[in-house]
Amino acid sequence: MKYGASATKSAWRQKLRSNKMDIRNDLLQMLNEYTDGRITSVEPDDVLTSDLGLNSFELFDLICMIEEKYEITIPDRVLPTLVTVKDVVCYLEENT
Repeated sequence: MKYGASATKSAWRQKLRSNKMDIRNDLLQMLNEYTDGRITSVEPDDVLTSDLGLNSFELFDLICMIEEKYEITIPDRVLPTLVTVKDVVCYLEENT
């Protein structure tokens, strides 16, 4: 059994990895439901518009779903930075 700061860091890193996968899985589930099953897998570098085929209206709806699920408000100034799946996951990691 590990003790001390290194054990705490290790547990914290594991929790972060788990949290990242949970967020990514939540995002995939939202995309799958929203697109009636059209999107069944995502990669971190997938661009929400060109790779996943979301138009601007769908992207706005997805952002609203994310805000509702995570009980947050994503500022308008942040929206243009949410281009890839990784961008969304990283934003949620930092702000939820």
